[in-house]
Amino acid sequence: MAPKNLKLTYFDARGRAEIIRLVLAAAGQKFEDIRITQEQWPSEKTKTPFGQVPVIEIDGKKYGQGLAIATYCAREFGLYGKSNLDALQIDQVVQLGVDFKTAAAKLLYEKDEKKKEEILKSLKEVEVPKYLGFFEKLLKENKTGYFVGNS
Repeated sequence: MAPKNLKLTYFDARGRAEIIRLVLAAAGQKFEDIRITQEQWPSEKTKTPFGQVPVIEIDGKKYGQGLAIATYCAREFGLYGKSNLDALQIDQVVQLGVDFKTAAAKLLYEKDEKKKEEILKSLKEVEVPKYLGFFEKLLKENKTGYFVGNS
């Protein structure tokens, strides 16, 4: 039975909630998109399961962890493949994306300008070609223009 009432809480930014929003939009699923400010965060933090966002409230119960929420939504609304093997392939692409994002995020958090230049150089010369190559390989292997399935 599909949930009746979904409320997604996150900051007024894409961040870790955007994949959830995209999954829900692709599924045509209505949800309340609650966007909190930095000023609201201290009081909202105490209302979350783990002191972090995103949080989804499903029929009155709150759940945390962005990837877990996105996976649940994709499965719940028929966007997670047709078999366990499809789900494995989807998880593989998702985790590859997380690894890519982790490599790129180093640039955002580095304060030292010299180290930032080194990280940027590594991203351009090593990380971006490596990860885009992995994604391209997976697309070619599936021969449909999609990572999994044909739609």
